[in-house]
Amino acid sequence: MYNSCHVIHISRCRYSHNKVTLLTSEGYVTHIRRSRYPHHKVTLPTKQGHVTHITRSRYSHHKVTLLTSEGHVTHIRRSRYPHHKVTLPTKQGHVTHITGSRYSHHKVTLLTPQGHVTHITRSRYTHHKVILSTSQGHVTHVTRSRYPHHKITLVTSQGYVTLITRSRYSHHKVTLPSSQDHVTHVTRSCYPHHKVTLITSQGNVIHIPRSHAPLFIDLFLLFIEVLVAYSI
Repeated sequence: MYNSCHVIHISRCRYSHNKVTLLTSEGYVTHIRRSRYPHHKVTLPTKQGHVTHITRSRYSHHKVTLLTSEGHVTHIRRSRYPHHKVTLPTKQGHVTHITGSRYSHHKVTLLTPQGHVTHITRSRYTHHKVILSTSQGHVTHVTRSRYPHHKITLVTSQGYVTLITRSRYSHHKVTLPSSQDHVTHVTRSCYPHHKVTLITSQGNVIHIPRSHAPLFIDLFLLFIEVLVAYSI
């Protein structure tokens, strides 16, 4: 089926004339030769709804046109501003939302209507990669930094988040032993004093500061109290 095959990994390079690797859920690996000339085009004679045509520009704020084998044409507005977003009102598991950044080492998250989570690794450094392995559409593991104490680990059991490791300090570790709740959205900042926002499937909103352990623990205890209240 077309909607059972989707791109699960894209590796990018900072040089526009280098290759882009697309790894799909069906195991197909396609290499797109990205020309440094904006008027160059690439044709991929693939099957089952894979991307067949891509036009690219050397300017990050220019559009990228994706023409699939099923005839769907999507225009992705690649803004040079990191706070810009793109919504693609497509169907059958196509990309519905893209969050982007002007920095090459930042990631782009793709969310599909079927719950599939795909990602684009925008970094030129191997230690800045973000790995998203999905299980029933839920994130099971995220590595963010080359330093082990900077990792954010999302270990799930049947799609539920059970552990978030944020720091090398034991008091910065958070355990979420919930059987009916899982994280659906995470916002992060490059500044250590900024908060991490977790929006769960039950509607709970958790603000986790990236510093100050006592407040962190207080917020975690508050979240546990909310879970208990929901269970009652």
